[in-house]
Order: sequence, then C-alpha cells, then structure tokens
Amino acid sequence: MQELVSGTLPACTIQYCYQLFSTHGSETTTSALSKKIPITVTATTSKGTSGSMKDSTTDKGCRLKATTFNDGRFNRLRIISIQYRNSTDLPKIQIVSETDFIGNTSGVTTFEYIDTGSGYLKEITLEEFNDLVPFEFKSNIIEKKDNRLFAANVQEITWDVDFDARAYRATFGGNVVLKGSFNNDITATQADIINGVVTIPEEHDCINPMNESILYPESRSEEDFSWDVSNSDRHLGGAGINIRYRFVTIEMTESEQAYNGTFKYNMELSASKKSKGYISILDFDTQTKELKRIENPDGFSRINNYADPYFVSNFLGYQRDETYRFGIIFYNNKNIPTPVHWIGDIRFPSADYVDYNINSFVHYPFRNKPTSELVSNPIGIMFEVRNLPKDAVAYEIVRCKRTLSDRTVITQGVLSKTINFKGWRGEGAYDPTVSLGEIDRRPYIVPTFSQLPISAEIDNGSMQRTIITPQDPVD
Repeated sequence: MQELVSGTLPACTIQYCYQLFSTHGSETTTSALSKKIPITVTATTSKGTSGSMKDSTTDKGCRLKATTFNDGRFNRLRIISIQYRNSTDLPKIQIVSETDFIGNTSGVTTFEYIDTGSGYLKEITLEEFNDLVPFEFKSNIIEKKDNRLFAANVQEITWDVDFDARAYRATFGGNVVLKGSFNNDITATQADIINGVVTIPEEHDCINPMNESILYPESRSEEDFSWDVSNSDRHLGGAGINIRYRFVTIEMTESEQAYNGTFKYNMELSASKKSKGYISILDFDTQTKELKRIENPDGFSRINNYADPYFVSNFLGYQRDETYRFGIIFYNNKNIPTPVHWIGDIRFPSADYVDYNINSFVHYPFRNKPTSELVSNPIGIMFEVRNLPKDAVAYEIVRCKRTLSDRTVITQGVLSKTINFKGWRGEGAYDPTVSLGEIDRRPYIVPTFSQLPISAEIDNGSMQRTIITPQDPVD
C-alpha cells in the first residue's frame, strides 16, 4: 500500500495479493499477502485516528504497488482482496480485478492499481481461496467425467529440510545457559555453539532462563541472557548456526512544540509540522553487517505516527517485555512449504531497557524554528538467515499468535512520577531551590504488570517444546 485515496471501501482491515495467469491456460500461485491496512472514516489529514461502526462505508480507497517476475508465460493479472469486517467472522474474499499484464525484456515488472471499493468481479469462499495454494499428491485412481479428471485414493507429497534454525542468547560476556525439562541443562559459550564445538541435541528444550524471570534483568548483568556477541558489534538479539536476529526501532513523533529553552510534557502536534516526507528507520546494512539509522524518502508526506494507516500497516510494534515464539518455513520451486522449524521463544526488551526506551525527547536546535519532540520508539525484530538449504528458493518467518490466555504481560503504560523535581532541566543538574513553574519536569516510569512467564507448553506434566500452527504474523 502506497497511500489512501478516495473510494468507497467498507470500514475494515484489508489485505491484498495477486496472481498471474494466461487466458485459458496456466496460472501461478498467489503472492504473499500484504500487510493489514486499517480502513476507517478518519480523515487522512487528521492527527488522530478512531474506529468506525460495523458495516459502515468510508470515503477511502487504496493505491497499491508491487514488483513481480514474469517469464513471458502469463499475460493476465488477478488482484484479490481479503476484508476483515470484525474480529470474529470469516473474512470476505473478493476478486478485485483481472487485467492485461504486459511484461518487459528483463522479466521484472512493477505495477500499480487503485482499489476504490467498487467494480469487483466476484466473491470467493475461503475454501476456494485456499485451493489457490499449490500442493503435490500421488493418486492410485484417476477417472474422467464430462472432460474433467478426478483423483481418488490421494496421498499428499510433502518435503522438509535438514536445517537447525535455533538461535541462542548470551550474556554480555558470551555465556549461554539452556535449561532443560529433565535436569539436562547445558552451559556453553555462544561462539562454541555456533562453531560446532558444542552440539545441542535436537530434542533439547533450549529454555532461556531469562524468560522465567518476572522482571527483565538489569542490563549486562549475569542474568541478562539477551545478547548476540557473535560479531564485534554486540547487540540485543540472538545467534545460532544458521540464523541471527536483532531488535530494531522506528521513531514516531507523538507531539511537538517550539523550543524555548525548556521542555514541556503537555506538547501538541502543530498543524504546520504534522507531516514528514521521510521515515526514520533503524535498518540493517547487509554489506557492513551493522545497524544504521536511515531517512527513507518515499515521495509521500505522512503523519509520522499511527494516525497514518501506512505506519499501522508497516511498522506495528511488538509488546515490550513479552515473549514470542518464532519459526521459519521454507518453500521449494513449486511453492510448497516445509513444516515450521523453531527459532526460539524470544523475550523483547523491557520498555525502560538501555537504548530501547519506549519514548524519548528529541531537540532540534538548528532549525529555522527550533522545536522539541516527544518521540515514541515502536520495536520490531530483524532476522538474518544464512546457509539456505538445497531446493529451498524462499523462506518465511512466522510466529505463534499471542492471545489473552497465554500472554505474560497483562498491561503496560507510561506514568509520570508524582514528585515535582524543581530545577530539573534534563541535564543531570538538580537544584531544589529553583522552580521552573508549570514546566517542572516529572520523570516518567514504565510499569509492566506481568503474569508468571510461560516458556513452554505443558503436556501431561512434562514440558514439551511444541510448534503450533502459526497464525497471522501481523496481529
């Protein structure tokens, strides 16, 4: 999704995919689904956002853009939308358009389409949509009737790879502790595991002891098993033989004001500064293997927070201090997936962890009109996959859906302390005799209310490391 435009889409959350086909001929499988895009009646220029009544119609449409490969066999393009009208009913799946598709000599083509919410070709059922995903089978019986082939006594053909996807987290000094369910704990260095000096049995539970702690450990303490030290640039994350991961953030402007020498908490988003033509992202440089903050211009002026559906769709953050179970699926050249290979149960940094704070103040003193901004920092995770298995042409990172029944963080927020710190100017100096009046600083705290952590599923009294069917990774 590039931007919202005028249209008549219903209030919903919507996803898209596409499919190439030839007239009266073959067709590809569907592409990967887009991120979910929220569609509401809120004006696109509003600095706030709100939901809409069920079955209401908005004035919104979606401008879509995608790049695909066509080797010349296909001359038509089919666009499909999946609309989630509420959180309980099945989605409404519709073929939005079928149009001519013209390729080029390189085979790589970029196309755009505007979905205004009208002129759809037909609605298809969930079963019909799932049938668009290919699978292989062998049949002992094939019969023909009315010029159609029917297969019976069918056995589906699956495939898998020999791939260790597990990634381990260490202390800042490089030590790893893996707890087991049968008094078979393992202690080693992260380097020895990655280099094959220490072999971790495939059936080991690999429980990170930090996941069982109610409070997130103090940074760089002996209990802080949250680091990837496999490279010289130590960072929060994990590393294994084939997969590494780290946490990334994006900066969003929640409020701002003209800077007059001090900060205020009651800042407002001014009309003149509500949009930006760039996105500040903490990104991974594949050449240097280091993180760097980039300013990502995309040609659109956007409200730099979740009031803009673009940010909701592309940069929805994870719950701080929560544990998520991640895995990886591989696809072959027939787009058939393998079973899920477990990466780990990954606990995200707490909201007040050093360098990963949930928000901060940013001061820009060198602009024509100096400003100060209250910036939030939604957090995400970035994976690096090495040594792709033979016959695997693509992969997908998935996670198990967190629900109300298994979450470890009940709620989380930011509170201002009730103590009035007179003279606090944000520079480390404190003078109780000085008062700044209404702009005295009250430093915030970030409380997290947790249940006892769940590090593995319990089956008949024993702990089992079980990968359940992954749900939508966007939720």
